[in-house]
Amino acid sequence: MRFEVKKSQNRMCHQWTFSGLEDLLQHVEHGAVNTKAFANDCFSVSGSAEFTGTDSLAEAVSLCRGGYHASFNDFLSMQQELKGHLPTTAFRRAAERSVHGFAPNIPAMLHGSPKAMYRLAAQEEIKFLRLYFNCAYPSTETHNQIIWRGVYTMALIELLEQLGYRIDLSFFALIHGRDELESVYISVNLKDSGDALDQMSCYFPMCHPSYLRRLLFRVIETTPGLSRRWEYNYGRAAEAPDVAAFLDLNPQEAILIGTPTDMGVHPAGFVDGANRFLENLRVGEYVRADSGAFIAPERGGIKAFE
Repeated sequence: MRFEVKKSQNRMCHQWTFSGLEDLLQHVEHGAVNTKAFANDCFSVSGSAEFTGTDSLAEAVSLCRGGYHASFNDFLSMQQELKGHLPTTAFRRAAERSVHGFAPNIPAMLHGSPKAMYRLAAQEEIKFLRLYFNCAYPSTETHNQIIWRGVYTMALIELLEQLGYRIDLSFFALIHGRDELESVYISVNLKDSGDALDQMSCYFPMCHPSYLRRLLFRVIETTPGLSRRWEYNYGRAAEAPDVAAFLDLNPQEAILIGTPTDMGVHPAGFVDGANRFLENLRVGEYVRADSGAFIAPERGGIKAFE
């Protein structure tokens, strides 16, 4: 865990960086509350089950640490449904003629050609991408929007890895204080490029309201230096332009997964929402036209789901 305070966009930004979920949970369990700012009440503890989705902070910690939740099976079922609309196949390295190789080319050998062997074509350069997943969202976002964005993100990661990308995954929240003079940024590393995707670990932070409304609120409550103005108002999720300016991402190296509404996700249609999600991300910049999939020229871009 690392904590620092920097000036960003004319605000004092209190920045937390956690190496993983367990690092975050250890801080949630043992971090000291900033009693100068939160002297009377801590919403991470007193928040209602209706608003947070859990009965207590301890339950939220347990669910995040264990990964499993009753809705996780529904999450997996929706992914299977989405895969039925996803016309993608894994790439295979082509064989080409060469002087040396792993198998003979009999016709070429009979004709005396020096290139009478087959070898695998050279692999493309390994490509790396970091995905930044925004865990802060307005209270107006619906349960379906939040769940579907998580399902779409899982499909996106699997798609990019099939296309040869190595994916890092970070969950973050950028929250501005009520007076706009202070902000809190919380980043948690979920997956390094060499790691397999652990969907159970990703589910709770991606899809459960308690990740934001109990766990991340607890981090805010333990943030040194915040003013008393945070006590009864835990700020607001930064809007898309502020997030983009703060992260200052290189589009060749990183992808930003914004709030459900920012990504075009709405509860009207599951598959249609997936297409708008990918269009908002401009995934066509990462998918080669010669892959034979995801190309919809009539729409001027890609369409991954039919």
